[in-house]
Amino acid sequence: MKRSVIIFGAGVSGLTLGWKLAKQNYQVRILEASSQVGGLAGTIRQKGYCLDFGPHSFFTDDEEISKIFHHLFPSPLPPLSRRVRFRYQGKYLDYPLTAQSVLFQMGLHQGLKALGSFLITRFAPSKEPPLHEQSVKDWAVRHFGRHLYETFFKPYTEQFWKIPAEDLSAQSIPTSTRTGFFKALHLMLQKNSPGKNPSLMERETLPTFYPSTGYGELPERILAEFLRAGGKLVLDSKVTGLEHLPSNEFRIETVENQTITNYLADIVVSTIPLPVLIQTLEPAVSPEVRDAANRLKYRPLIVLGLMTSKQKVLRDWMYVYFLDRSYNRIFETSQFSSSACPPGKNLLALEIPCSFQDPLYCATAEDLLEKVLPDLHRDGLLERGDIEGMMLVKSKYAYPIYHLEYRKHLALVHQYLSSIPNLHILGRTGEFRYMDADRCMRFALELFGKIDQHQPDKLPSY
Repeated sequence: MKRSVIIFGAGVSGLTLGWKLAKQNYQVRILEASSQVGGLAGTIRQKGYCLDFGPHSFFTDDEEISKIFHHLFPSPLPPLSRRVRFRYQGKYLDYPLTAQSVLFQMGLHQGLKALGSFLITRFAPSKEPPLHEQSVKDWAVRHFGRHLYETFFKPYTEQFWKIPAEDLSAQSIPTSTRTGFFKALHLMLQKNSPGKNPSLMERETLPTFYPSTGYGELPERILAEFLRAGGKLVLDSKVTGLEHLPSNEFRIETVENQTITNYLADIVVSTIPLPVLIQTLEPAVSPEVRDAANRLKYRPLIVLGLMTSKQKVLRDWMYVYFLDRSYNRIFETSQFSSSACPPGKNLLALEIPCSFQDPLYCATAEDLLEKVLPDLHRDGLLERGDIEGMMLVKSKYAYPIYHLEYRKHLALVHQYLSSIPNLHILGRTGEFRYMDADRCMRFALELFGKIDQHQPDKLPSY
């Protein structure tokens, strides 16, 4: 008989791994702390409105993952183009930021200042340190020039992360943006060159797909396959203890409906945040490891959904990034799918940046509305009278924060966890690695191969 596996967390990563293991006759049980599956890829639905935990759509350059994704949907999903903009000093720029947007969309004066600043920095004699040693400031000045750093990267980075740009690792910059001005200019001119693998920036232009009633359909369909293969799911199950027994089994303690429940498993896979996982371990870990785990910080997510009859609020764009606003991003649900709202209705979703210490994280939908209304009026998007109802989603552990020193803390936690046989970490929050759903699925398949072949797990490289 195949071994028993317990997975913490029913997001895309945990569900994909559970599905593949269950198909190979492993006894798999997924424990999910919330009342629904999906995690950050989930969707809540209310009165015909579908609100995602952020503006998601599925795109990938991985052929195997693409086949799996399309297999999950009985009817082909129509491809969409990722229509995204960044509002900068009253103008709408391409996103990710490209050489074209700097030279032609910012205006002649700003474009020339940005280009001149970039050239001065680019050709100044200097040795560039490895990426993991650079701050956002170091990297942005080097690759885009001081002018764009001070007017674009610094204010947006600090608005989003609530941390000074010089204290954040350059690895906080999305890989698409990280291409740099000079390379972006080259790609703009050579974009259609044959025989080349998709670049980081070109990945952002791949065809994208969106399920009709919200992105949460993706994890929900993976769940259906998991259950069909014989897997078991327990919702509202919070893991409170994890002990590796002398028998080489794991004892897992959970709280379910205010009742303590215990499980046994041969293998445990955790997709929950690393500081939370470390806290559950029995016996307690050393103060050094616990301190390292607690230094791995996450930024919360708040998404306020505003129901309205107003259409095309963002013109023809799916979502727009904003600078110097109470919201850092707005996405228009009807631009993703007409079935994600009732007929004739729309849902404007505002992502509101905050930190754990920010009272905003505990604010009600009504309080958040009062905060964003002045900016919505200023941007000409919505007035109070346009709003017919509200929805609200929050996630405490949404974005891993890459402080400059995060790598040494992460390495110490990894070293400790790798000493526990048959304990694996997986997923965006579990690995402390920012990634899209297709990469979550890819790493889940790789871990499945290691478990099924009884190979030792390799911790991710950064």
